[in-house]
Amino acid sequence: MCGRFSVNAWCWSDRLGRRRKSVRIMGLADFPLILPGLPHSNRRLIEQVAAQSGFHLNVIFDVDSVSLTKRMVAEGMGYSILARAAVPEDIAQGAWWVTRLNDRAFAPRSR
Repeated sequence: MCGRFSVNAWCWSDRLGRRRKSVRIMGLADFPLILPGLPHSNRRLIEQVAAQSGFHLNVIFDVDSVSLTKRMVAEGMGYSILARAAVPEDIAQGAWWVTRLNDRAFAPRSR
């Protein structure tokens, strides 16, 4: 948990072929991202962590719909950062590959 937000899954379609056990936050600069537009709270959080880590995100689409984001990722149009709760059926069906963001800024914290 980071603040009030749980952003703990780095999700993408198998179709893109990049499977990793984890991705460090700085590694996100290498991926074309589909993220919610600003001022969405998750986008602000992700942008803040990127800025604090000294890099810029490669955001190619601002999409405020989770279902549209999931379709775009499934079509191979890019990658997204979503809460694991947004993709349980996709994971169960094998349509998504989920990798944990390996960074303290996104690590769950106890209250």
